[in-house]
Amino acid sequence: MMFFDHSNSHASVWAAIDRIASDYDLTASGLAIELGMHPTAFNKSKRTGPGGRLRWPSSETIARILARVGMTFSEFGALVDEVAA
Repeated sequence: MMFFDHSNSHASVWAAIDRIASDYDLTASGLAIELGMHPTAFNKSKRTGPGGRLRWPSSETIARILARVGMTFSEFGALVDEVAA
């Protein structure tokens, strides 16, 4: 039986968001600000909660990022796969 590795995919999703920010000459905080979010919304320290619980970006947040940069969900998925490799 194969199990889904949540920690690897979690890191890959956040790495893809970091890559998008970098590609647009932004920090993660700068991207959050551009989306009208709190500047610390994408901080690495907020990606893990109490007890090590992984915090994932919401689908709404991902949609806002993709709308800002003109990327499709398929392209985002490919980027997540790319950074995971």
